[in-house]
Amino acid sequence: MRKITILILFWLIFISFGCTNQSALAPTQEPKSKLPAIVHIKTKNEVVTILCGQTGPLYNVTTKDGKILAQYLSEKQLQKNLPGIYRLLKTSYADNHPNNAFIWAGSISQH
Repeated sequence: MRKITILILFWLIFISFGCTNQSALAPTQEPKSKLPAIVHIKTKNEVVTILCGQTGPLYNVTTKDGKILAQYLSEKQLQKNLPGIYRLLKTSYADNHPNNAFIWAGSISQH
């Protein structure tokens, strides 16, 4: 369990700080369509794509049928515009299951 927690913390640090570009390029020099995707997360109704932006992660959210709900949102914009998705991402963690990787977004009971 401790290894999982450490992996999650490193993943969150990477998401928050790891994709910041330190080059001298202006943020407008790279088209947003060419930003590398870090991860695609499928929920029951949406697909969230986390992209590596020049100043931090950016979030695209679409419905399963392809309707665009949000594009290139910062974390603060995601929190304001789609608070349910924001809470889901903030309370989720990844685990390396033997058969498949999965994300837990439920609550952990306290004993």
